[in-house]
Amino acid sequence: MEGNNSTKTKLIKAGIKLFSQYGYAATSTRMIASEAEVNLSAIAFHYSNKERLYVACLEYMLEKVKGYYAASYMEIEGTFKQDAMTPQKAYEFLEKLIDLQIEVAFAPQYKTTLDILGEQWPRGYEAFVSRCL
Repeated sequence: MEGNNSTKTKLIKAGIKLFSQYGYAATSTRMIASEAEVNLSAIAFHYSNKERLYVACLEYMLEKVKGYYAASYMEIEGTFKQDAMTPQKAYEFLEKLIDLQIEVAFAPQYKTTLDILGEQWPRGYEAFVSRCL
């Protein structure tokens, strides 16, 4: 994502906050523009419409989720590449991944990510995304 003060960044952050708080249907573009402190036309300029902004928010959140697990996956992958995986190491990796999953599921700093990625996804997500692209 661009710098923290860019219009696109402001829209993504505002979108994530409002979509996770009110859901897709109840969040208006006016609410997002107001929260982001940008002109309403900025949404159309950068994302064409609310649906595409929503997809951009989801993509941003998915990248964050990938980041939560990246170090663990790299460590596991490195162990396989070195042909050093043992049952004991596999067990230790599973313990780490379970601990990480519990942390991501319950730690307050991940709540917004999980809200928007969980309950707020519209039904028929694939059809929704294909309409937006």
